[in-house]
Amino acid sequence: MNRSLSLLFLLCGAGAMRANDVSGISYFNVRPVQSHPMQQNLLVDQATDTGRVLRMKGIQATAFFGQSTAAEELGKYFGIGGKSEMTVKETEIAADGPTGELTQDILSLNFNLNTNAGGFHSTIKFRPQQTFGGVGLSARMHFRDCYWLMVEAPIVHVKNNMHLTETIINNGGGVTGGAGLNNFTSATTMKDAFKQAGMLYGKIDGAQTATGLADLTIKFGYDNPFLNRKDLFMNMFVGVVLPTGNKPKAVYMFEPIYGNGGHAAFMMGSHGEVDLGKFKQGKLWLSWNAHTQYLFENTQKRSFDLKHNGPWSRYLSMFETQAKRTAAGVTNATWGINLLTQDAKVTPGYSGTFDTMISYMGSKYYGGAGYSTFVRQAEKVELAKAWQYTESCITAYDQAGDDINRFRTIGTTFIDLEENDLATLLPIGEIDINLNSAAHPSSVSHMVHANFGYHNQARSYPFIVESGASYEFSRQNTAMSRWAVWANVRISF
Repeated sequence: MNRSLSLLFLLCGAGAMRANDVSGISYFNVRPVQSHPMQQNLLVDQATDTGRVLRMKGIQATAFFGQSTAAEELGKYFGIGGKSEMTVKETEIAADGPTGELTQDILSLNFNLNTNAGGFHSTIKFRPQQTFGGVGLSARMHFRDCYWLMVEAPIVHVKNNMHLTETIINNGGGVTGGAGLNNFTSATTMKDAFKQAGMLYGKIDGAQTATGLADLTIKFGYDNPFLNRKDLFMNMFVGVVLPTGNKPKAVYMFEPIYGNGGHAAFMMGSHGEVDLGKFKQGKLWLSWNAHTQYLFENTQKRSFDLKHNGPWSRYLSMFETQAKRTAAGVTNATWGINLLTQDAKVTPGYSGTFDTMISYMGSKYYGGAGYSTFVRQAEKVELAKAWQYTESCITAYDQAGDDINRFRTIGTTFIDLEENDLATLLPIGEIDINLNSAAHPSSVSHMVHANFGYHNQARSYPFIVESGASYEFSRQNTAMSRWAVWANVRISF
């Protein structure tokens, strides 16, 4: 046992090492909220009644609420070049010079923001935040003495908000009012530009919410009778996740998802606890949990950047076809994200949670504190079908005529390498798509949690009332830092 605990602490320490932050990713995969009431209740059952309640039926309801923190770090995840605050300009300071190329992060014409004087200048800032709450319902029953079945059904409400703010430095003399991309009227500010009707994906428009059943979990477990003692208990389980949650649609940046994004999963794990000895009028217990799962592939919407055009190249203005290009004019161009948002095959793969906890068990009251580590591998993302926009090409920044510019970025213009003669050699191909720009990277997070409860071991209907709080944090911006509080009641019969 000492060797096992040493290995667990080693894994936790390795997870705490600094990993590099990322930026410019179009999708953030939020881990479904975790609480610890059921594991703690197993400890109460075993420690206070030597397993009698474990062999009864039980139903439980858990109310929870929480909110994300570290908004600036999360803003960098979505931003450009590790920034959560970015500079937007309509024109470069020096049209053909390198100095001008470095004075802005974003050139506004890509977002259909076109002003009379042509000197628009602002800064935009991201401070993303998620608020979540809900009720977790669960039921547990035993059969054939040492086997059990558990069903968990959390109903979750999620609210995500990018908290986009903009400071206007120069309004460029006001919007032109003329027709722009796809024949839509030019936007006035970047806040307006992010919610234009013509831009079908990657929008930012205040808070977005979603509510529903965040995946149905079914577990089948085994309580080893040789380890079901007054001073020691261990069990193991396997299970499946039935995907009742919503899938990403990519309409909004940082869209609200409840559950695992529509992925089915297979899981396995174990729970154990050992009596550490008497303490005042009660006992101290050490408990541990290991929960691993594999999330299978499904198809969902994701937005992709281009390999050679950098972060946010999905927002570059583009001609969808050569016919639209040769027809010339900005009204025949469109937002690149309308083309670069595609059905994708997404495989989240492996994730695991490893938890330890010290608890004090009294005759009626109990409490505990613990620490857990969560790890998951990077998503694997592929196009679900062959790239269909085989004639698409990037417009020149000024969007004049039929000029194109294959290698410009969201913040630079570069000199056009070709305008007419070699047009058919410059369309965007499937090989140009950066699949990693739409895939959530691998991540490690840590959680500290504490709880306090009351147990009544009545012979017919033993029950437990409990409350707790947790804080999850990470040294990288690929995992969400957040706090949560919860309260639950469980009755056995």
